[in-house]
Amino acid sequence: MIEPSKITVEQWLNRWLTDYAKPHLRQSTWESYETVLRLHVIPTLGSIPLKKLQPADIQRLYASKLESGLSPTRVRYIHVVLHEAMSQARESGLLLQNPTEAAKPPRHPLEHHHHHH
Repeated sequence: MIEPSKITVEQWLNRWLTDYAKPHLRQSTWESYETVLRLHVIPTLGSIPLKKLQPADIQRLYASKLESGLSPTRVRYIHVVLHEAMSQARESGLLLQNPTEAAKPPRHPLEHHHHHH
């Protein structure tokens, strides 16, 4: 058992995938969650201690993924998966707040036509 204060983002995401996501998801969904975290989140954020993860880190991740050519839809998917994982970390008492809530994923391409005031 790792001391909660020492858990890294990578350790938490792996535990979340195994203990929380796997029992509730279809195999194909679980595999796409696992893939998106392994390919896109863990290389960038994995070594950060979970407790130290900031909205700015997540925002930078989204920006760099868009810059590297990932579609906004894909980056939004990263956001959805990460949000679920961080939400569970908060419920489990590992985080005081969910840092993804303050990060803004890219808007849907379709939303550009509508101006909300």
